[in-house]
Amino acid sequence: MSLSKTTKRYFQKASLFSLLFFSLQINTLAEEALLNLSLEELMNVKISHTATLTDTEKRKIPASLTRITSEDIENANARSLDELLRIYVPGVQSMIKNSGGDQLGIRGIISDRNNKFLILVNGRVMNEKTVWGGITERDLSILGDIQYVDVIRGPGSVTYGPGALAGVINIVTHTGKTFNGMDIQVKQGFIEEFNNLEIRLGHTFKDDSKLFAYYGIDNYSGADGDDAPHIFGHSFTSPQGESTAGKPFPKDFINDDRAYRNRVRHKAHIHYTIEDLQLHVRYTRGGKYSSYNRTSLSSSNESRAEKTSHGYQQLTLGADYKQEISDDFWFDYRFSFDMLDTEMEKGQNETSNYREDEYYARIMANWQPVENHKLAFGTDYSHDQFGKDSPGYPNIDPRIERLGNNPGQWSSDTLSLLAEHQWNINEQFTTFTGLRLDLNNYTSDLWSGRTALVYTPTAKDTVKLIYNHSVRKMDEAELRASEWAGTDTGESEQLDNYELRYERQHTNEVWFALSTFYVDYDVIAWTNSLKETRPLGNLEYGGLELEWIYQTDKFKVSLAHSYIQHLNFNSIEEGQVNNVTASDLGYGDDLANWYNHQTTMSAYYKLNEKWKITSSLTALWRLPGGHDLAEYNNDNGNQNNLPKHDSDFNRSWDESIHLNMGLEYKQTEQLTLRLDAYNMMG
Repeated sequence: MSLSKTTKRYFQKASLFSLLFFSLQINTLAEEALLNLSLEELMNVKISHTATLTDTEKRKIPASLTRITSEDIENANARSLDELLRIYVPGVQSMIKNSGGDQLGIRGIISDRNNKFLILVNGRVMNEKTVWGGITERDLSILGDIQYVDVIRGPGSVTYGPGALAGVINIVTHTGKTFNGMDIQVKQGFIEEFNNLEIRLGHTFKDDSKLFAYYGIDNYSGADGDDAPHIFGHSFTSPQGESTAGKPFPKDFINDDRAYRNRVRHKAHIHYTIEDLQLHVRYTRGGKYSSYNRTSLSSSNESRAEKTSHGYQQLTLGADYKQEISDDFWFDYRFSFDMLDTEMEKGQNETSNYREDEYYARIMANWQPVENHKLAFGTDYSHDQFGKDSPGYPNIDPRIERLGNNPGQWSSDTLSLLAEHQWNINEQFTTFTGLRLDLNNYTSDLWSGRTALVYTPTAKDTVKLIYNHSVRKMDEAELRASEWAGTDTGESEQLDNYELRYERQHTNEVWFALSTFYVDYDVIAWTNSLKETRPLGNLEYGGLELEWIYQTDKFKVSLAHSYIQHLNFNSIEEGQVNNVTASDLGYGDDLANWYNHQTTMSAYYKLNEKWKITSSLTALWRLPGGHDLAEYNNDNGNQNNLPKHDSDFNRSWDESIHLNMGLEYKQTEQLTLRLDAYNMMG
């Protein structure tokens, strides 16, 4: 839907991004039993396979876990999964850095690629493995298939495999057990223009088998240059015009957040359950244009500035089966196939397109030999095929960064052995010990481990002492390039995380938690001077996270604050410029791409049975490490791919505050209307 320029300017001055939400609900919706439990009851619910391999009470999970429920998703009315995470999860930040989409970080770890965390759907890793990492699912505004999202803050490769250095994002979809009936939702966005449609159906058949079917489609045009201008902190000359620090760039290109190739985006999910067998089919097509940067604008090729984008389509077929031998012993089987087609545009002559396929199998045994001991052990196997022809656009031979045109097809095999032991010593003490070995034909053996002690002195208090060792191997294209260069094994990243966490269910209405952690991280990264990925150095930092929730029948408010403090960075090569920190170069003592302090708040209030007010606030307070790196770059040469700023312009490193508000009116059981305003503080 288009608006007149006058109307757009009015809304722009008010700093509103508004959205109308319409929901038609037919028959009975979800079974909301969990949502009706008190916080204290929720703490004692056993959660299967969330941050652990053994069934565990929620309060005893040996990790810092944030669960975003379907009710939270409805209250936030977020325009993407990334926005949903920023609203609810402490210590999650994102930045626009290159054509691989917005880069997502957790607890201080962020990269030029999204390869430091894992994104899962129903426990299955969905990351792109060739180059870019976790790029799928995150940009879509259609979120109605999601029952909840579990976010593990901190490493998790001992449970989920290599790559889970910063954290794990596990999307759990609805099934026929959690959703009954049918509903239709329609949304329309103004200024940041988009519209979407979602249809959900849940049905139980006569044989007690259950079906959940979902289809969502969005058309995301984004915001034009008048409403979302691009402003740089450094003045420079480009073939497209003169850029002045602090002022909008004089030429508009692609609308901000516009969908890739300006095509509609899709998500379809079908889940069928019969007794202990679960089958699902999932398809997503998404992607978007990235904001152009100083490097692309400085290019003489105008199309490079106009075509900085990424797109994807992903098809997943999965089957899960639980075989119960007895009440104390059972097997979990999982088999799946995944096809991921990736497209990247960096101008007419810099298009990357390729397909990767994965065949995956998993067998896990769960055994409780005696009352106080639980064991889980098993194996994963994946066969990955890379460099395959893209099944769609741009209909040209494959091209992969680092490998060039027609790199040829190759495959990679990974065999994983994993186990976990949970020992309930008594009512107060529980220990967790986990170990994982990943054997890949392109790397040396990868070991992950975890040990944790959970202390529950009272029914209200929980103390967790956790140690994690996690790993990440290089991306598959880099490993292939290393093979061509005659290197037998690729480099791997290693991270040790020490964490102390305290949680208290103070009353039925009040819950709070405090975490403190220390990270020792051996970083590998792309080195421009050598044109290869290699060890960069050792990074040490610490952090604090504070969380507080107050909830009644009519009111809920969640408040969280996170703090990250750089402690030390030892570079492998003296004087080497990097995008992590400038501290070893003598400029400051902070991380270059992380706001030290972050505050998040979300709340809703039910005025009556028909009206509800919702709100969320995210405050990123300052980015001193980014300013330090820019200062170094100003003083030491022209590094176009690293930040710069004019001495009289520091707004780039100041606070960034986002306030959203929503108003919901439930006219009948079948009709709900909703109006939301985004970024109200401009």
